[in-house]
Amino acid sequence: MTAVARKPRLWWRVLGIGLALWAVTVAALWLTKNTALVPSVIFVGSFLTPLTLSVWLIERERYSGVSPDRAPSSLTISRLVLAFVAAGVLGVACSAVLESLLPSGRVSVYYLGVAVIEESVKLAAVWWLARDFGSYSRRDGMVLGACVGFGFAAFETAGVSFDILIQTRQSDAQHLLALLATEFDRSLLTPVGHGLWTALVAGALFASARNSRLRVSWYLIGWWALAVLLHFLWDASGPLSKALAYAVTNHPVSWASLDIDIDQLPAATVGQVRLVDILQTLVMVGSALPALWLARYEWRKGRARTAGEPAGVDGLR
Repeated sequence: MTAVARKPRLWWRVLGIGLALWAVTVAALWLTKNTALVPSVIFVGSFLTPLTLSVWLIERERYSGVSPDRAPSSLTISRLVLAFVAAGVLGVACSAVLESLLPSGRVSVYYLGVAVIEESVKLAAVWWLARDFGSYSRRDGMVLGACVGFGFAAFETAGVSFDILIQTRQSDAQHLLALLATEFDRSLLTPVGHGLWTALVAGALFASARNSRLRVSWYLIGWWALAVLLHFLWDASGPLSKALAYAVTNHPVSWASLDIDIDQLPAATVGQVRLVDILQTLVMVGSALPALWLARYEWRKGRARTAGEPAGVDGLR
């Protein structure tokens, strides 16, 4: 009887060891109140989920100069690691600079601007990383885009966690609880965030390539616009849900509520608070589920066998 090769499960070890390290550093910080441990808590907690997902994706596809379909591929482990680290750092930095120019008083404009900037910056990072590839296939683009997006998410979560820590003027215990809640929430939602959106756009970028060269096409622009919309709905789910709850309950606040600072809205009743929570969940689910379905569909369609050509019907699994 032929022995069946056991598939590697490196991502399980990354997840398990990461969780253990995070638990140890959190416990040590809780017991000692030594602020020197704070960077470790932030770093491990912010990178655990994005890094695990990246390792899972790389390990699943076994990239080493050829694609899983045995077609030539320019993706290598080193290129994907560079995508996670360098694109994540530069993407967050460039986005922060550009987002500082956005008007903060208009909620809808601000969140739309954030979505446009971040999706454009991540797309530019993918383009830069893939500018010298000899061939392009949708699947390679989706893998590279996912690693860029996960890297962006990791560094963004670290920044948000640190920001919440220094702005929360509460007791030490409440400081730590606020930090842990932020890391937990963002880590739990990582699979349906930046990595997913960038994978869709990067897949379209690679599928639009012709003659082994990347190019801008209406097809790419359409997918980029969809990613911007999904990103906007996700980020603005709170303000959108609050404004909708006010409108549904006949509160004297119009849809113009979206264009003022959310802190200027009247205090909500208990019923409105519950309605906001329900509506926000629905908006986030309504953003995540279509993105997941599209990613699965495009992945199955992405078995392009000709360099730079999008797959046709025969590319479906």
